[in-house]
Order: sequence, then structure tokens, then C-alpha cells
Amino acid sequence: MNDLVIIQIPKLLIRIDDFNESNNFESFKKEIHKLKSSITIFGVNRAKELIYEMEMSIYETKFLLGTSLKLNELKETYAALLVELRAF
Repeated sequence: MNDLVIIQIPKLLIRIDDFNESNNFESFKKEIHKLKSSITIFGVNRAKELIYEMEMSIYETKFLLGTSLKLNELKETYAALLVELRAF
């Protein structure tokens, strides 16, 4: 679990951010799906909602429109999860 939270999720977030910046639709779609699987384990509802919203948006539009704001909120949500887990 520690490996997932401390190593894997941050790597996914970096790749997702890079794909968003470069407007790489297909890679973004694959990585956001991986992140959904990883973060669902922790029951972070807001993170799941943000990922779902991004997935629906990109599936409907085939573009990465509006993902930057949601991605920033997702990073903040992850940071809050990390703080909570470190408190244990």
C-alpha cells in the first residue's frame, strides 16, 4: 500500500499532467483510468468523482478540454490523502 501511495500515484499524476500539457489524448485516457483503479482502493470519493468527470468529458468530446482545473483539484485531493495516511 505504501508503494502505491508514495511511489505509484505520484508517478501517475506526473504522467497525466505531462499528457494533459502535451494534449496527448490517448495516453491521458489510459493513465487516468489507471489512476482511478489505484485511488479507488482508498475510498477518496472526491478523487473518484474528478476522475469520472474527466473520463466522461474526454470520451464525449475526444479533447482534453477543462481537464487542467480538475487535475489540479485531484492533486490537492491526493495531497490531503497523503497527509491523512501519514497521520496513522
